[in-house]
Amino acid sequence: MERKGTAKLDYLRKIELEIQEKWEKEKAFESDAPSTIGETKNKYFVTFPYPYMNGRLHLGHTFSLSKCEFAVGYQSLKGKKCLFPFGLHCTGMPIKACADKLKREMELYGNPPQFPEEDEEEKEKPKASDEIIIKDKAKGKKSKAVAKSGSSTYQWDIMRSLGLNDNEISKFANAEHWLEYFPPLAIKDLKQMGVKVDWRRSFITTDVNPFYDSFVRWHFLTLKERKKIKFGKRYTIYSPKDGQPCMDHDRQTGEGVGPQEYTLIKMKIVEPYTAKFKSKVGMKGKNIFLVAATLRPETMFGQTNCWVRPDMKYVAFETSSGDVFISTRRSARNMSFQGFTKENGVVPVIMEILGQDILGCALSAPLTSYKIIYALPMLTIKEDKGTGVVTSVPSDAPDDIAALRDIKKKQALREKYGIEDKMVLPFEPVPIIEIPGYGNLSAPLVCDELKIQSQNDKEKLAEAKEKVYLKGFYEGIMLVEGYKGQKVQDVKKPIQKMMVEKGEALIYMEPEKQVMSRSADECVVALCDQWYLDYGDAQWKQQANEALKSLETFCEETRRNFEATLAWLQEHACSRTYGLGTRLPWDEQWLIESLSDSTIYMAYYTVAHLLQGGVLNGQGNSPLGIKPEQMTREVWDFIFFKSSPFPKTDIPKEHLQRLRREFEYWYPVDVRVSGKDLVPNHLSYYLYNHVAMWPKDSVKWPQAVRANGHLLLNSEKVNQAAKDKYRELAIEGMHRELVFQFIERQTLLLAPICPHLCEYTWSLLGKTGSLMKASWPVAGPVDEILIRSSQYLMETAHDLRLRLKAYMLPPKNKKGETKPPTKPSHCTIYVAKSYPSWQHSALSLLGKHYKSNNGKLPDNKVIANELGALPELKKYMKRVMPFVAMIKENLEKNGARVLDLQLEFDERAVLMENLVYLTNSLELEQIDVLFASEADDKVKEDCCPGKPFSVFRSEPGVSMSLVNPQPANGLFSTKVEIRQGDSKDTVVRRLAKVNRLIKDLSRVKLMRYEDPMLGPRRVPVLGQEEKGKLPISSKSVFNINLDEKKVTLADNGLTVDVGDTLVYLIQ
Repeated sequence: MERKGTAKLDYLRKIELEIQEKWEKEKAFESDAPSTIGETKNKYFVTFPYPYMNGRLHLGHTFSLSKCEFAVGYQSLKGKKCLFPFGLHCTGMPIKACADKLKREMELYGNPPQFPEEDEEEKEKPKASDEIIIKDKAKGKKSKAVAKSGSSTYQWDIMRSLGLNDNEISKFANAEHWLEYFPPLAIKDLKQMGVKVDWRRSFITTDVNPFYDSFVRWHFLTLKERKKIKFGKRYTIYSPKDGQPCMDHDRQTGEGVGPQEYTLIKMKIVEPYTAKFKSKVGMKGKNIFLVAATLRPETMFGQTNCWVRPDMKYVAFETSSGDVFISTRRSARNMSFQGFTKENGVVPVIMEILGQDILGCALSAPLTSYKIIYALPMLTIKEDKGTGVVTSVPSDAPDDIAALRDIKKKQALREKYGIEDKMVLPFEPVPIIEIPGYGNLSAPLVCDELKIQSQNDKEKLAEAKEKVYLKGFYEGIMLVEGYKGQKVQDVKKPIQKMMVEKGEALIYMEPEKQVMSRSADECVVALCDQWYLDYGDAQWKQQANEALKSLETFCEETRRNFEATLAWLQEHACSRTYGLGTRLPWDEQWLIESLSDSTIYMAYYTVAHLLQGGVLNGQGNSPLGIKPEQMTREVWDFIFFKSSPFPKTDIPKEHLQRLRREFEYWYPVDVRVSGKDLVPNHLSYYLYNHVAMWPKDSVKWPQAVRANGHLLLNSEKVNQAAKDKYRELAIEGMHRELVFQFIERQTLLLAPICPHLCEYTWSLLGKTGSLMKASWPVAGPVDEILIRSSQYLMETAHDLRLRLKAYMLPPKNKKGETKPPTKPSHCTIYVAKSYPSWQHSALSLLGKHYKSNNGKLPDNKVIANELGALPELKKYMKRVMPFVAMIKENLEKNGARVLDLQLEFDERAVLMENLVYLTNSLELEQIDVLFASEADDKVKEDCCPGKPFSVFRSEPGVSMSLVNPQPANGLFSTKVEIRQGDSKDTVVRRLAKVNRLIKDLSRVKLMRYEDPMLGPRRVPVLGQEEKGKLPISSKSVFNINLDEKKVTLADNGLTVDVGDTLVYLIQ
């Protein structure tokens, strides 16, 4: 398909480039703190989470940072000193992982690689690209990594998809090349957008940048000193392949997913063992347990059996205690990283076994009243959750009672899997929990109510679980000895603790949902030695909540997401062994991970330009001549903590004071703009770390966070209604100065959104300075009465159109004739100086109540009684209360002026001033405006102040032809009605309504034939169009004889017959 011309687009791009050059030359967006800081700082500091440099920026970045861009543009025009800095993030695992993957691909497949059609790499592909996030509804379904990489399997192909050739790609096997390649491209793209960024303050992260590295080390030393960082074994999402915790930024799928705690129930297989276990040497003399992961330890009192899936593969493995556990290989892998096995991460498998070989095993299970229970088949068990072994509590679990009923009533099913009757038939649900409305056997009851026939009724079972589980947890009361009378939610933890202490259960963790690392490894939950930020600390959490209270979030959804996150947030691993970043200053085997080195870098922006001077990696000359090694902890303290003393340093005092002044002037951050997916991690950590670093200086805490959302202003779209209305009303032409003032104001109002075009328009208006230095327009005093009179005019015009439409409807008659009436030519509008007497009385009473009751009206019953007592209202009572209801409704919308007995403006004068507009918009010949007092009683009753009454009518006329003899002008003969008393101007106006090509009425010359009979029959002569014709003067008056269909013209006492044709010329 051939592309259309791009001349307009090219012209706009040319304007953009010219304007960007102008801004760069003028250093329009570079901003420094003043030499002295006054009491009030008229500044605006906005930041955006620095994007990760493993690729080009995308539309999502543009959408989010546009909020910063618009805010800075607006606040600058409002007279504030604005700062919008922009950093580039390189910390973490992804860049290093990608580089290593390229290195591996070159080792395996050559340079450039020749990939086989199918390879083990395919196995590394994530199983699930759609990741549903558990803890926060704010997050989308696809992870950033999946969105970036698309469907590519090999890293080399992903790099090709970014537009790189094979020679360039090989350089990316060195991680540092990423840091040199992508950051300048990001800046180039952002500059082409024209963002209002102070680029002197830009930097990249990691220890490649010695100044930023020093800043992060200072940050973490301070946190450790304040006991915010701790060390110990903690459950964390972990990548076995990478050998370290896998934080949100390191994940291909599963952002926001955390560890899920289960109670691992030990069900001992009772001897004699089945043949499968007897024959295995490694089993001899060992305790063998089926282990089931449950979220409901309090229901174990009601176990009647356990479930396994016949066709599922299980493993029997030896634990560190010497016992043998049977579970799926996936769950065994998780357990091996949680201290369950002798060697961390190693599962010592004794044997693989199918579920069907476990069926019928006799089990001794904890807490249940049945001494022995059996392993039975369930076909719906999933491998991606739990251990593949499921406890069965049919009293309280709809799935369990449905499956138990199935196997009890289906002998063929029992025979198929070798299940004897004694293993099933004697077992009945055990009452363990009383739930209001559902009794003590809630699952059987709800399954009966929903008519659930089998375990395959999935939709109904889901509904049953929804009914039972929540109500059971919050309202259920325990019935078993030792816990009788206690709430379910109160005994869950004590029962779990009791079972663990007795050796009947263990604590087991696995990810809430599948998590894939960026190295394509399925993550586990591991019990790791690690440095972690203790976000669960009660005092720290309380301070973060204090910061949230004063934080402007712009919408309740964002605030609720923050509140939910702060409620559940606990320890966060801040260290790792692999990737790029800053080393932990006190334990350099560890790197600080990417969500932890990015919480207070906004403070670094305030001084970055004086330390780095715009050199991204900080390895250039410092504008103040400062070296990275001079940035000691005491120096950073002096800059960022105003109570810190001057440090022992050879940095000149005036330089350090300047650095401190920059920070003190620009901080706090006035607004941080981000995607809402960062609320559960980065943005919450942002709050935590600010209160930790400045605990007693709350003025440094974040002021506002704008997470992406959608905003409607008064549920309306912004439009050009004012301009269009003015053009419509300005019959005699628009006022030049007013139009230019409108353009200037619109340019200023649009400048934050469309800065390039507005800057260009500003120069077209003859302005010498940059629009970036202009001021937001200041509105003058608002003339409320004028606005209301304008609103009245618009409402009246709308009402007239509706009445005209109703007038034109065909009359209803019994014969079914539907001929519409003739289009009216005239209208009389009646306006009332005062209300009809009955309305006047009602309004007076309402006004009296309104004043005496502090702006409130009594109930309608009270009003009706009082109005009914007035003798002058007796015959109007059917109309009075509807009128009162209307007044009450308008009172809520428009305030007390609704009760005024007269309007604040001259209603007739407003209509008379806009008579031409009303006449034209209704396509009428004439509108008369009269007072209602001059009309009949019906009009007087239906007319009140602000609600005029209109009467349409058609004035009769005689049709004439109006001919234009001028050649090649597109104007032809037109039929026009001539009415009694018409003037030349009236006829010309009527002609222009019929013929839209006539724009300027003053150029129309109306003429009549000297010989009205023969004149129209003569062929016009080119250049002699006026020959044989006489002009019609503005004083002439047309008269008509309707009976004879005849038109005459009276002028200076003479009356002439004009025939059936007139001539018009455009001069």
